[in-house]
This record gives sequence, C-alpha cells and structure tokens, in this order.
Amino acid sequence: MKKQILSFACGAVFALGLVMVPAVADSISKSINVLVDYVTVTLDGEAVDVSNFVHEGRTYLGLRDMGNLLGLQVDWDDETQTAILTSPGKTPVWPVHKQTIDVPIAKETSITINGNKIDSSWINETYNNYKTNYPSAAEDEIKNAVVADATWYAFQQEMYAKYDIKETDDFAQDAEKSYLEFVEMYGGAESFEQVLTSSGYELDSHKKDYIKGFIETQMMNQLTDCLIEDSEEIQKLKSGEKANFEQDASLAVFPKATVKHILIPTGDNAKKNAEKVLERLKKGESFDKVLAEFKENDPGMPTSGYEVSKDSGFVPEFEEAALKLTKGKFSDIVKSDYGYHIIYCLEKSETITFDEYFEMNFNNEVSQILNNIVQEYEKTAEVKVEWGF
Repeated sequence: MKKQILSFACGAVFALGLVMVPAVADSISKSINVLVDYVTVTLDGEAVDVSNFVHEGRTYLGLRDMGNLLGLQVDWDDETQTAILTSPGKTPVWPVHKQTIDVPIAKETSITINGNKIDSSWINETYNNYKTNYPSAAEDEIKNAVVADATWYAFQQEMYAKYDIKETDDFAQDAEKSYLEFVEMYGGAESFEQVLTSSGYELDSHKKDYIKGFIETQMMNQLTDCLIEDSEEIQKLKSGEKANFEQDASLAVFPKATVKHILIPTGDNAKKNAEKVLERLKKGESFDKVLAEFKENDPGMPTSGYEVSKDSGFVPEFEEAALKLTKGKFSDIVKSDYGYHIIYCLEKSETITFDEYFEMNFNNEVSQILNNIVQEYEKTAEVKVEWGF
C-alpha cells in the first residue's frame, strides 16, 4: 500500500525525530497529498505555464517559474537550502556557508537499544550532521535528537529482521529503471545534468542518493505491508469495511484510465497542426511514433503514462476526455488552456478492488494505527546511552 508508507514514514519522523526534531529544527519535513497543476495562472490576462499544486485549499506556485515571469533572477544555494531572488541590474547576494562540523565522537560513546548496539560510525555521522545544520542548538538538544534517530533506526532494523526484509537485486534494478525514467522527465541526461548543476548538485551524487532512497522506500513499503497484516486493529477495520463494500456495489464504481497524450501548445496554427496529427493517426500511424516528435511539449509525462481518475488533478477537459476512452483508442482533439491534446488510452477500468477502495478511503486511520506501533516501541524500548564527552 504505497500511499500509506508515505504517511507512516512521516508519522515516524514526528514521533522519533528521524529527520528533524522540533526543539532543534527550523522546519519539519512531511509527506502530503496534493493536486498538481490544478489551477490556471494568468499574467496580464494571458495564461502562463507555472508549476503549481493545491493543498488544503491553498495554492502554491513554483518560485523559479514565477521569478522568471516577473523578470527576477532566481538562484539556489544547495548547501544552505536558500532561494535567492535578484532584481534586474542587481548582483545576487549569496548566503555565508555553514562550516562543516566534524567532531570525532569519543570511543566511550555508545547507544544501545533493546540490547543492540548502534554502530559508532552511524552515531558519529548523525551527531555531526546535527552540529553542522543546527550550530546554535544546545548540546543536550543535539544529543536527544541523535538518540531519537537511533531509536527509529533500531525499530527499522528489528522489524526488517523479524519479517526477513532485505535489500535485493530486484530493488536495485527497479531503482535504476526508476532513475532513468526520472531523468527522461527532464529531457534526458544532458538537460537533467544542467538542471542539477544550476541547483548545486552533481549528477553522480544525486543518482547515488536517489537509488539509495528508492531502495529504502521499497523496503519500508514491504515493512508497512507486514505490519498491516499483523495488526489485529487494522484487520478488524478491513473486515468491517469489506462487508460494507460487498453489500454496496456503488462503492466499487471508480473509472480510471492510463493514458498518454500528444500536446500541441497554444500558438499560431496550433489547431491546424493538431488536426494534421490527428489525420496521421487516423491513417494508421503508430501513436508512440508520432508522440516521439512532440515529446518535448510535455517532458514530465511518465513513460508509463498518466493515471487519470475523477478529481485526480488534471484540467477538466483532459480528465473528461480520458475517462471516456476505451483501451487502445485515441481521442478527438481536446482543447485546454495548455493547448490541443490527442489522448491515447493504454488501460481502462470502471471499478476498483476492495484493497484499492480501502487504501483510498482509510489511509488516515491505518497510518494512525501504524504510528501508534512506532510510538509504543519508543515508549517501551530499553535505551542505554553513554556519552564519552
């Protein structure tokens, strides 16, 4: 249940301070569900291409897109995680970089959770990360954060051992494939490297971090499924809702489609060009072959296509047309604020399974139960700490 792992991991962060602890951090990371590119943005009456998402009734716009539209120079300092906006004719003012802290932890330092000793190199790295990122934090706050991280780390390792969850070759292959698809979304390796460079990243280190994060997420997905299966509370909830699902056929009705599209952006002769493309498809040309000629018009489209369902965040015209298609068919020309679309349906279904229904509607309840498991572990874990300094 992939959506649940996001909320579960997020809850663990809050409970144990995995990434940031409120007493130490300036902000908190968490996973949220959003509607992507849901709104139309206009500038002086003209629609403009600005990345955006909607969360809890509030619209967020891409800072770089908006800055460029307003004539501002937009830079990014990765080391301090700072967005730098500069007015025309002005010189960018870059932040002073923090000094990397590398304090060797004394050999006498140890953290033991339920009899399992945490590796000293892990303690050293975690401690120094906090010292570097939060130089003004009190020593006790830093140490408490390290212990909280260690507790969450120990929970993961104990659960992985309990359910025999290990990093596999399949995970590595899937990670590599996912990374290549991710790079393709930016127009290929060359253009993606340019994006990384402008943001202060190196391609090799980014790939390493991406693959590591992907594999960790896959392992956490497995762990989530195991914990759900073992939870009497969740299984009781599922049993009751399954009875309701089986009695009410309307609960299973949920049209969804996997689609690709050819986009001809708004502009001179756009509609005529779209009509020519449609005529080529009607004469039997391969959709993928024609799509390859226009791929740069929507570089963010996944190679596997878009997953479209009701209120899934696509513009209404696109969503309506996609959900009317059947597998293997393409649409007529569909007009939206983005331009002219011709949509092809890869897969189509009209109903969902109970597991899909349960995940969509009871994610919060399941996440809370999983969070309680983590919090109970934190409360009952036997933690022994000896600081050698």
